[in-house]
Amino acid sequence: MSNPYPPDPYGSSSSYDPYRQPENSYPQYNRPENSYGQYSPPPLYAPPAQPVYIQPVIVGQQTNGKATAAMILGLLVFVAWFLTGIPAVILGHMALGEINASGGMQGGRGMAITGLVLGYISIAGLGCICLLFLLGALSPGASPRY
Repeated sequence: MSNPYPPDPYGSSSSYDPYRQPENSYPQYNRPENSYGQYSPPPLYAPPAQPVYIQPVIVGQQTNGKATAAMILGLLVFVAWFLTGIPAVILGHMALGEINASGGMQGGRGMAITGLVLGYISIAGLGCICLLFLLGALSPGASPRY
């Protein structure tokens, strides 16, 4: 009687084993083995060949230029007689807004506050002088001398 099955691709053995691997079907790889002859997989992390040293870079805070200008204008109030008070207040508020928005990258908060305080004092002083002048001009005893 003839064999109804196709020829055996696994060899010339007369007994058919479906779990037997065919000979030379997969290439053999050189697998690393430890001293006991067992397979040891390659390490997942290979350390660098040389140690890497990272030096920290220390960067100081950058001073806000508007804060510096506000402080200088605030100090010039004593010389310029109230002309620099309003610009000192405007620049001081702008500088504080930028310093708060920078997230700690900019400095100069004290200079901006100095410009604000001196600017507001000069504006208040100008207001007092104007009020005194107005009260003096409107007082009933003040009559022009001809």
